[in-house]
Amino acid sequence: EGGSKAAAAIAAAFYAVAEKVSGDAPDPAALEALGAKFSSLSADEMREVLVATDLYEKPGHGVDLFENLGLQDSMRSVVDFAIETELVSDAPSIGYPFTIPLDADAAGGQAPSYDLRFDPSHMARRR
Repeated sequence: EGGSKAAAAIAAAFYAVAEKVSGDAPDPAALEALGAKFSSLSADEMREVLVATDLYEKPGHGVDLFENLGLQDSMRSVVDFAIETELVSDAPSIGYPFTIPLDADAAGGQAPSYDLRFDPSHMARRR
């Protein structure tokens, strides 16, 4: 229960900020605040960063990303890089939306625990 509420709050905060900093006319004050919080970039510099960034500013975009089979291939590359550069010593177990029901069936109806789980349900509720 607490984890779901926290995830929902994080999703709500992300989409509130994304709405302010994306689109054709991003809010300069929001860009400035974002730049000050995470870097020393000005509003104009943050605008440039966001143009070059795939910002999934709508919940549907994030759901589509999580449910795309290509995510699994991308994560293999990320994990390989993390192991090669010794960021992690072992590959994490990863759950994807398209494998979790199958994993649960194999585990007798209970989804196994994952080190990282791509769960689009909190984004989907914000659609």
